[in-house]
Amino acid sequence: LATRKSKHICLDSWKEGRAIRMTTAIRSKERFKQIPIIPDAYFALKQDKRIFHYFLEIDRGTTDLKRIILKCRGYLDIWQEKIAQGKFRIRSFRVLHVTTGEKRLTNMLEQLRKIISHHNRLDLILATSTNAYSMSQPKRLFEPIWKILDTAGNIRENGLLPFTSFQSSRRREENHHCAVQNPIPVNGTPGPGG
Repeated sequence: LATRKSKHICLDSWKEGRAIRMTTAIRSKERFKQIPIIPDAYFALKQDKRIFHYFLEIDRGTTDLKRIILKCRGYLDIWQEKIAQGKFRIRSFRVLHVTTGEKRLTNMLEQLRKIISHHNRLDLILATSTNAYSMSQPKRLFEPIWKILDTAGNIRENGLLPFTSFQSSRRREENHHCAVQNPIPVNGTPGPGG
C-alpha cells in the first residue's frame, strides 16, 4: 500500500516461505550453534535506480526476547559472512523488526544493546511498533518511525530508506550549498566541499 501511494518508491520483489531460509553459526559460550533463520518475508524497494533489500520480522509478542536477540545475532552474522549475498545475490540488507507495542520495542532495543561489543553494525536492524503506522497512513512506513542503535548504543530514529526520499528540492539545494560553499574546517584549514 505504501509503495502504491508513492511516486518515487516501488516494490521490486517480495518473497515468503521456506525458500528464503538461511542457516548460520552463532557462538554460544565456548562452541558454535547452528541456527536457522526464516524471515517472515524478504522484499526489495526500488527508488530511482537504487534497490534496497529487507528481511521482515513480525513479532506478535509471544516469542521470548532471548530468542529474538538470538535471531538478530543470526542476521548480523549472515550480513558479516555474506550469506545473503550468496543466496539472494544482494550485497547488503536491513532487517525490519515490527513489535506489538512501545514497551516491547524498548525492551528489545535494551537487549540488543547488550550485544554491541560483539557486533558493530547494529544499525542493520530497524525496529518499530505496530502503532507507529496504520492502513490509512501506509506511507508512514517510509518516515523516521524506525529505531536503530548506533555504534555507541544510542537509540536513534531512522527512515526506512538509507537517505531521506521526501526532502524538498529547496532543502536539497540548501544542503548542497552548505556542503559545497561552506565546508567545515578540518584542523583549522578549510577543506573541499562535502
